[in-house]
Amino acid sequence: MPRSAGIDRFRRPQGFPTPSFSPDGREIVFYSPRFGTRDVFLTNTDGTGETRLTGDPGEEYHPKFSPDGLQVVFAMDRGGRVDLFVVPRDSLGGAWSAPIQVTHGGLDFLGWWSPDGQQLVYGSAGGVGVRSPDGVERLVVDLKRQGRSRLAYPTWSPDGRSIWFGARTPGGEGGIYEVAATGGKERMIVRADDPSRQIAAASFTVRRGRIYLCMTETESDVYVAELGRR
Repeated sequence: MPRSAGIDRFRRPQGFPTPSFSPDGREIVFYSPRFGTRDVFLTNTDGTGETRLTGDPGEEYHPKFSPDGLQVVFAMDRGGRVDLFVVPRDSLGGAWSAPIQVTHGGLDFLGWWSPDGQQLVYGSAGGVGVRSPDGVERLVVDLKRQGRSRLAYPTWSPDGRSIWFGARTPGGEGGIYEVAATGGKERMIVRADDPSRQIAAASFTVRRGRIYLCMTETESDVYVAELGRR
């Protein structure tokens, strides 16, 4: 495994593998289209023990470890219908079982585990969805009804009581919002009020009281060209 500037490369990536570390830092899950369609794989952080977790004819991507390291959630696209699935195992280092479908909305993707590992929040066709421990799927934010569009995929607050997500108003203003995990009134916590600098349409991360996100910046250049005579 080649090493350069302290960075290990397991193999040349294909597409956007979106790797996710296990809670103990010993394993990584990622996706790759090396067999024709995107599948989910697992490898040890030293590059050994690679295991293929999915082999469905559809497309599987965006895997995420659960907080206890015993489950991996991912999105599966079957002919345009996208739902969330989970592959479980009984113990750390144990064998993985077959995928289990956990959402049925038809356009559910990028699932994130709650800090206690009991719930999933995810982007859905209508906005932001949550799957509770008893298997109930509910829409906690209905962006479509409000006339807004999703801007950044949802994630949990560190205490698991709130959900944070990005959205854009009909007027084009983007921001990060907070809503209770049970639903209710939303509160804007980050406002992008500069038209030349907007929140990028992607996910964001919350660590140690800070939000890390990508911003786009509008920039243009002026060029001059000589006109020739014929």
